[in-house]
Amino acid sequence: SLRLDLLKQNKELLLTANKLEDERNHYFDKSTIDELTQLKNRRDFLDTFKRYLSNYRQTDNFLCIAIMDIDFFKEYNDHYGHLAGDECLKKLGDVLKTLQQDMKVYSARVGGEEFSLLWFEEKANNAEKNALQIKQKIDDLKMPHEKSEVSSNITVSIGIHITECGASNDINELYNMADRALYNAKNNGRNQIVIDA
Repeated sequence: SLRLDLLKQNKELLLTANKLEDERNHYFDKSTIDELTQLKNRRDFLDTFKRYLSNYRQTDNFLCIAIMDIDFFKEYNDHYGHLAGDECLKKLGDVLKTLQQDMKVYSARVGGEEFSLLWFEEKANNAEKNALQIKQKIDDLKMPHEKSEVSSNITVSIGIHITECGASNDINELYNMADRALYNAKNNGRNQIVIDA
């Protein structure tokens, strides 16, 4: 009957629409995920950063913006090879993924050996404690790095800027402050955390 045909057509249209939606979500996911580490990528980081700044303007919390860099990673790649370099990045990605669940720290790979992290603190002075925990988890991997000038294992330098929620929504300015803190951590000898509050 005509009614049954129409119902059948509607059902098929609905299935097609659902399938298209699934595919769209799949491709969107792919476009926001870093293939190698399975962390979010730079694009997603910038979107999340914007969202954090606009959504949390009314709270009295602090937003921590961290940039983390693997120390002497070029030397690691040159010595152990790019496949080992990729494995190292994957292991770091796994650590950062557990932080997302355990400590509510958002993390993304934003470039070669560079990662960005975002998290909230009720008190600004809690940031260092959490940053030390993050760094410790990476130190605990004990990945050998014979060509490092600061340790026999893989280490990271971390630069952090802390801003009061609602104080600024200038992404570039806030990111540059975290980047400057990272520059100071590297300049001061690497394998350390520098906080620019």
